[in-house]
Amino acid sequence: MSAYDDLIRLVAQLFDTTPRQKEFVKDAGFAAEAVDYSGSSLDAWYRIFAYVQPRQGEDALLKVLLAAEPTLAPLVEAYREEKARNPGRPLDDLDIQAKRAGRGIEAAGKGELPESIRATLAAAKGRLERVSAAIKTLLLYKEMHDLLQKLQVVSGSGRDLRAAAQNVADPTQGLALRRHLQRLEDLYDQTSPWLLGLDPRLQQTERDWIADLRDGINVLKAAINTEDAALALSAFDSVRAILLGATAHMDSRIFGTATSMQLGEVLEMLTVIAGAPEADDQALADIADAISAVTKLSALLLDRVMRHKLWQDADSSIEELSDLVLPNGGAIPPKATRLWSTLSQHMDILLEQNGTEQWRARMTKCVSTMQKRVETKRADYDLVLALEGYRDVALNQFVEVDIELKANCASLHGVSTPLDLLLRRL
Repeated sequence: MSAYDDLIRLVAQLFDTTPRQKEFVKDAGFAAEAVDYSGSSLDAWYRIFAYVQPRQGEDALLKVLLAAEPTLAPLVEAYREEKARNPGRPLDDLDIQAKRAGRGIEAAGKGELPESIRATLAAAKGRLERVSAAIKTLLLYKEMHDLLQKLQVVSGSGRDLRAAAQNVADPTQGLALRRHLQRLEDLYDQTSPWLLGLDPRLQQTERDWIADLRDGINVLKAAINTEDAALALSAFDSVRAILLGATAHMDSRIFGTATSMQLGEVLEMLTVIAGAPEADDQALADIADAISAVTKLSALLLDRVMRHKLWQDADSSIEELSDLVLPNGGAIPPKATRLWSTLSQHMDILLEQNGTEQWRARMTKCVSTMQKRVETKRADYDLVLALEGYRDVALNQFVEVDIELKANCASLHGVSTPLDLLLRRL
């Protein structure tokens, strides 16, 4: 158990009433009603820390806790040393529940289990193994999604690269396209080890788009070497369509894997083990804590992947809109106008659900600027610049959503690892 967990456990025992917890949050400089205090005292304190950490309020919270209970000093110091050794992103609610679930599963796997309980668990072993496999698969899909998304971010505007393909004989444009080709080849090199990590039954669907990508890269390479503009443009468009399709496909795989993950099987396993008469009090406390955590994990995971899906849909619409809007001085294509209308409604939802106030203010300004350009009905450079500004600000938030979900998927390995160890004993 970490120093962080030790600290929160003791704090939860010392200050176990909601009014007292609200006082600490208020004294640390935050609105008392901003935190959810439902559930056990331990649940509430994990959420309090999860709320103040990304808002640079943890030091203030620790200060008021120490003022109220000076004996916490050794644990606070141990936590600060632990944090200094492992700096990084603060844990969010899903990470916390995964840690609690993993700790309980680990405790459940340490003791001797009666034969009747072992038999019950053995009968469920196949289902539990599928849960563990789904957790590992989820992270693999997220890793490939992020590789694809990173390529899109690094490559920049598809419009500029398309122009480079049309002018591949120009030294500057040809160099830009060669750099893009190199990034594509780097991505392709990473697909083979990634594919081997997947269950063989899941590999064939992925092999198809990877083979298409390889073929498209080869055609693009040949077009660049021969400075064939028509072939370069055709190959670029083909590869771009493959990558956009693969990114959306990965998002669909992430969503499908997360929503079909049967974490209820883990809950049933823990409930069965909690009934073992030989379990010691500490193990039972950890198992009971894990049962509480697992009941929340499914809903939290669904929330994360749903938010990710909404952003992926918005990102795909922005890319499609970018391809439609060309600065030729003519009328905006009707399809682009319809797409912008749909995207605007979509972004209204995302503005309510995501980001800091500063990001929402920037995004609202970009939406307003873009709307004014659309109302002119002219596809000119002002419209293109407005759209690129809109895309950049939106993409900043999508990257944050990507990072959070990636960390969440990694946190779930804290459930699958002790689960695997327990299953080996059956």
